[in-house]
Amino acid sequence: MFGALGRRAPALGLLPGGAGGPVPLIGAGWLHPALAFSRASAAAIIRNATPPLTEVGNTAPRFDLDLGLLIEGQRTNLEANPRTPGRTGWSNVGLSSAMPAVGPNGVMGDATVFVEASTTDQHQSLSGAAMPFTAGDLYSVSFFARPGTCAFVQSIGRQLPFGSDVFANFGLNGAGSVGTVGSSVTRASITRYGDWYVCSYTAPAAASGAQQPIGLYMAQSLTDARVPVYLGTGRDVTLGPVWIEQAPFPTTPPLPATSGVATRLVESLSAPLSDLGIAPSGACTIIGTFMLPQLPLNNPSGLLHADDGLTANRYFIRCSTLGQLQLVRTTAGANSGALVFGTVVPGAPFRVAVSVDGTGRAAASASGGAVFAQTGGPTTGLTTLRIGIEAGNFAPLNGYAKRLSYLPRPTADADLPALSLRGNADLTSMQEIIQWP
Repeated sequence: MFGALGRRAPALGLLPGGAGGPVPLIGAGWLHPALAFSRASAAAIIRNATPPLTEVGNTAPRFDLDLGLLIEGQRTNLEANPRTPGRTGWSNVGLSSAMPAVGPNGVMGDATVFVEASTTDQHQSLSGAAMPFTAGDLYSVSFFARPGTCAFVQSIGRQLPFGSDVFANFGLNGAGSVGTVGSSVTRASITRYGDWYVCSYTAPAAASGAQQPIGLYMAQSLTDARVPVYLGTGRDVTLGPVWIEQAPFPTTPPLPATSGVATRLVESLSAPLSDLGIAPSGACTIIGTFMLPQLPLNNPSGLLHADDGLTANRYFIRCSTLGQLQLVRTTAGANSGALVFGTVVPGAPFRVAVSVDGTGRAAASASGGAVFAQTGGPTTGLTTLRIGIEAGNFAPLNGYAKRLSYLPRPTADADLPALSLRGNADLTSMQEIIQWP
């Protein structure tokens, strides 16, 4: 069973599409019965829902009914006390109280109400658990915040390991605002989910070793200097779970049951081609809508992958670190060049249609655009369709897949732009405000 956020589709004979029509692979909260989803750990999803944060157990897929199925790679939360900022495992300065509150997951105690003291000029909570850092690597810090009488917060990277200019100011009103940030910050964002905001920033570590890395501060404006200094007046703000990832961009929070370092393991979604009625030549057409909250960094994001169970023979579509949609084929271990057939805008939906003709040729179109084709691909021995991941659990999507469908036969090039144009209206852009200093 998938749990609250996902379910299996009806039996194949009951699926829409009919004779000759596309057969759905991913729908609104369900998967085709041939698709096997796996993740050997708990995970969480943040949605425009009440409450916005939902946690699920092993193997349960995470669906957002607006955005689709979330597929992410492995991430570890280095913060050992992520559910109790301002309380267990944290040290406070200038707070008259830090009391448990209902968190963004609806659980009492998974957030803390901070109230500033009127007798001090700094109002902060510092993470207390030492975490390993490597100089030069990027780290992404994220946390939930809900305004009270205080609508501004700041988070800093402490001098060890981050140096003296890692901080980000956030405004908790309207859609949310990113204010001034330190010169070393490579990315900062804020996204609103009901009464809560998710605040994030990314910066490189300046020093290696085990350190207590961050501080959370009450602030007065979007332009406060690093470490706000002002006499408190008793204002309050609520802060929820915190997660720190050794990564160039944030994902959803890996959270422990209570405390300790937590890892969300990689997710995979695949089906035997034979169970879909697709021949070993790979002759088929696949259509789908995707959304990436951010462009990949270091490694590409895998969208669709038809392979021999390994990587010696395959056709695949990925998004490069430059935001290019690429069609690639591998034959007897030799890769073709990456053929660019479209571009990706972070936070915006895009739709692809790809057709493999069974004689070594694959063609693709993105969002109604021109058709580009690769030749010289494998003509036999293909066994597996993967969605949002490549063979070997490489290149995870780190994004959403929505309304995928397929035909167990190729489609003429002339028809691919129309197929790749349909469906974008089903997916609205992610409402995220991003600042790149």
